[in-house]
Amino acid sequence: SYQLKNIEEPIRVLDFQGEVLGEFSNEKRSFLNINSISPYFFYALFSVEDTEFYNHTGVNYSAIFRAFFINMISFKTIQGGSTLTQQLSKLLFTDGSRSLKRKIYEFFCARELEKIYTKEDILLMYSNLILFGHGAYGVQFASQLFFKKNAKDLDLGEASFLVGLISNPSRYSPFLKKK
Repeated sequence: SYQLKNIEEPIRVLDFQGEVLGEFSNEKRSFLNINSISPYFFYALFSVEDTEFYNHTGVNYSAIFRAFFINMISFKTIQGGSTLTQQLSKLLFTDGSRSLKRKIYEFFCARELEKIYTKEDILLMYSNLILFGHGAYGVQFASQLFFKKNAKDLDLGEASFLVGLISNPSRYSPFLKKK
């Protein structure tokens, strides 16, 4: 059995009729359905993070071997081989620490996620949970933070920018002063 990492729920303040007056949370997120996210976001996501998303069962063995080989000959980590499903497993079930034990656990979790959920479910969970920096979790809040628009209205350039942030939000954020 898997232990789900805590995903912070916002504190909601309600009026006497049960209507939401406000929400308070350190993590800003909203959960969208597939039609509420620009297809450009998914195109960019597949091209950068997992070109074989629809052709694997959670793990892309050739990508792992390719990354291992490239990293070995360069003596440093240049490339990753994780699929979107493995990245989702990391988000949901681990503390994100760098260790072989975590990578093995992530591997098995990814395989199980692919047995339980559809590809669309996995894609939506990933898109709604991933950190884009500055407390913005998920494509909706990132879209609002960086472009003042809804995720469904992103153009190709905006969607590509957001996907580019995923690998290292603090390094690529335009809001942070670079030295």
